[in-house]
Amino acid sequence: DLRDAMPFTNLLVELPQAGGARLLGLLEGDGAGIAIGEPLEGFIKPPVAEGEMATLRWRRAKAASW
Repeated sequence: DLRDAMPFTNLLVELPQAGGARLLGLLEGDGAGIAIGEPLEGFIKPPVAEGEMATLRWRRAKAASW
C-alpha cells in the first residue's frame, strides 16, 4: 500500500552496463535535491501482503560505492 509513502517519486534510470536499458521504479527516502546522473542502487521490494506485487525501488548510493 503506497498511501503511507505519498508523495512518492518515480525514477526512470538508465543502466549503461545494460546497453542503455531504462527501468522505472520508486525512490526510497527523500527525493529533495536528487540530480540527473546521481548514482543509485536498485532493489526489489517484495510484497508484504497477499495481492500485492513486488516493486522496483531505487535509493541513493552510499558514497563509498561510487
